[in-house]
Amino acid sequence: MSISYHLELATTLSAAEVARTLHSVSSNTLESPVPADSALAGGVTAAGVWLRVVEVDPKPWNVVVTDLGIKPTVMAVFEPGKTGDVDRQRADIVRLVSGLLTHLADDAVLHQDHQTIWLLRRAGTLVVNDRDDVWPPELLALLTPPYERGELSFAD
Repeated sequence: MSISYHLELATTLSAAEVARTLHSVSSNTLESPVPADSALAGGVTAAGVWLRVVEVDPKPWNVVVTDLGIKPTVMAVFEPGKTGDVDRQRADIVRLVSGLLTHLADDAVLHQDHQTIWLLRRAGTLVVNDRDDVWPPELLALLTPPYERGELSFAD
């Protein structure tokens, strides 16, 4: 089973609108932009990160809803390739997420497979996980400020 990162957004935008914004962000941050229609159907960055943007309707018992109080409507899924450079792929994910959050003011959470919360934005405040193994300095440098560091986790 592969690792995947989920950016869940509580937004009034459609998946297509978020995909278009992601395309715009990728044009400015990646070597090779991800076409908006590819983000909806399943695109791949030059570093080998597969991504897709979908509309979601989480169940009431979803941990993003119960633990974080966010009811997402759109989710961007990022799945690093098995053969690519892991550091480069993680950098692509951070650049895309950071750029997307710069363009959208919505509540959001980026997590790895519902296990590790990487960042959480609620009511305009962005908090990134304070664990250095999650956010080493080289990745943190790619994140657009302002943000705070804090302990983030799902309830057990």
